Amino acid sequence: MTEYELIKFKRGWHGGLKENTICGPGATLNYTKIISEKLLELIKKYNISSINDAGCGDRNWIKTIDLPIGTVYRGFDIVPRDETTIQFNIVTEILPTADLIICRFVLCHLTDDMITRALDNFKKSSCKYLLVNYSPRETNVDLKSAGNFRTVDITKPPFNFSVPLELFLESPAEKITPVYAGLWDLSQL
Repeated sequence: MTEYELIKFKRGWHGGLKENTICGPGATLNYTKIISEKLLELIKKYNISSINDAGCGDRNWIKTIDLPIGTVYRGFDIVPRDETTIQFNIVTEILPTADLIICRFVLCHLTDDMITRALDNFKKSSCKYLLVNYSPRETNVDLKSAGNFRTVDITKPPFNFSVPLELFLESPAEKITPVYAGLWDLSQL
């Protein structure tokens, strides 16, 4: 990642602080109501006891969730926004083993090549599941550089993810572009 691209991530969402988060509308409490409820259901259904949040941002939404007792949560981000976040580059590094990787609104800021490398690193981590959000599209249009935004459909080329174990609409109903979250078994990708 170039210094210019890293500066874009450090700057945060171009609209500034919104509902107590610099990480954009996808991190607001209103936007994350559905994912917050579904995450607790997935934890119970799939016996998840450890979570790596790859791209945790400022943790605006996740810190409001009452995770089950004993659940280990670790937040990772290329730009740590608090003292408990581990500085980490999903494109070049392999996460420690956990039951679940959460990766929300990260892939949409990366080039296709970077996404491919990040997904390969997720697979190498020996984590069990990947919860990632995406927007259905006809085709994916690559970015020229990281840090910009575009919608990504990981079920289409060049990523070609299979049907997820779980799928739900993540975005609130009033959003024009639907955003879905899917849960995949990493060993099957």
